Amino acid sequence: MRQFYSYLKEQHSTHQFRVDLKHSLQRKEAILVHTMGKVGSSSIRKSLKDLELSMPIYGTHFLNSERLEAHLKVLRQKGQKPDGHLVVSQCLQEVINKGISDINWKVITLVREPISRNVSGLFQNIDKIFPNFLQRYHSGSLSIQEVVNVFLADYPHELPLNWLDWEIKAVFGIDVFSVNFPKSDGYTIFHRNNIDLLLLRLESLADCSFKAFSEFLGTREFTLKKANDSSEKEYSQAYREFRKSLHLPQTYIEDMYQSKYVQHFYTQNEIELFQAKWSK
Repeated sequence: MRQFYSYLKEQHSTHQFRVDLKHSLQRKEAILVHTMGKVGSSSIRKSLKDLELSMPIYGTHFLNSERLEAHLKVLRQKGQKPDGHLVVSQCLQEVINKGISDINWKVITLVREPISRNVSGLFQNIDKIFPNFLQRYHSGSLSIQEVVNVFLADYPHELPLNWLDWEIKAVFGIDVFSVNFPKSDGYTIFHRNNIDLLLLRLESLADCSFKAFSEFLGTREFTLKKANDSSEKEYSQAYREFRKSLHLPQTYIEDMYQSKYVQHFYTQNEIELFQAKWSK
C-alpha cells in the first residue's frame, strides 16, 4: 500500500510539472541549461535564477530519447525511482518531440576536461554505486582502493567524449565540432532556426562568463555564483584520498586527451598540463 501511495505522489508531481511547464512556456521562450553532469551547470542555474529573468529556466542532463529511456530502464530494474531532474527531462522531451520550433530556446551547455569530470561524476553518484558510502568508508569496511578499482573497471569513461553528439547534435541538430572553438575566449554561440546555443568551457568560466552572458542574454548583471562544489561535500576527505590513490594507465590518459573532444576545446599546452597532472 505504501508503494501505491508513493506511486500516486510521483504521478501527481509529474502531472503538476507538466501543467506548470505548459503555463511557463506560454511566452514561447525558455532557458535550458542542458549539460553532462559535473561541468558547472548548478552554478550557472543559480546565477541565472538570481537575475530574476522573465523566462523560465530548466536544467537537464538527458533529452536524447534513447539515452533517457535506457537510463530509466536501469532505474526500474534496480527498483529505483527517477529523481527530479529526470522528471524534468521526461516532460521537456515531450515538449521537444511535439514541436521544438514552437518555442525560442536559449540553450546553455558546458564542457570540462574529461578525467576531472569523470572523477567528480563518480563521487556525485557515490551512494548509488556504493550504498551507505560514508558510513562504510569511515568504518573501514570499504577502502578507497576498492573505489579506485570500480572506477577503472566500470565507470562510463567515454561519456564526456560523446555527450555533445548524443545530446546536442542529435536533439537540437547543432554540430559543435563543425566550427573551430575559440579557445582563448572560452565560449562560443551557435544559432539554428529558433535555437540559440551558448557553449562554455568550465576552465574559462570565471574569466568569460560575464562577457558570454552579456552577449547571449543581453544582460550586464550576470555574476557567477558557486554551487555543488565537490570540495564542500561530506565526502570531500574521501575525494581527496581517492585523487591521491588514483593511478591511471597511460593508455587511458592518451585515449582521453587524443580524443576529438579534447583536441577541439583545449590547446596543446593545456592538454600537456592535463597529462602531467594525471600521470603523476
